[in-house]
Amino acid sequence: MEQLKILEIINRWGYLNTYQISLLLNKEINAVDWLIRALIDKKLIRVDKLTRKNIYMLSSLGNRKLGKKSKSIRINYNELQHQDLLIKWLAQQFISNRKRTKSRKLSWKRISWLISSLWK
Repeated sequence: MEQLKILEIINRWGYLNTYQISLLLNKEINAVDWLIRALIDKKLIRVDKLTRKNIYMLSSLGNRKLGKKSKSIRINYNELQHQDLLIKWLAQQFISNRKRTKSRKLSWKRISWLISSLWK
């Protein structure tokens, strides 16, 4: 199931590295690295080692697994830094939104407790 999520994320973004995938999945890098190794062994994703950062993209077999037409993606190396900043920003927004919703739930519980204590 997690491997399918990784395939879909790579399909949406085009190409990602391990750190970016771990941020988007909100998982540890070691767990994501283990899942990626399994996908590489199944030949569902390819690795570009030109920048020494292991950039992953879907292979033709991975595209067929998702039901997409096989297409070749060229990596725009000038865009990698901007994509990295965008993913970090998205992950930070997701984490801050989760913290806000937790604090809202706690405050709502607190308010309901105060109301119930007043009525007793």
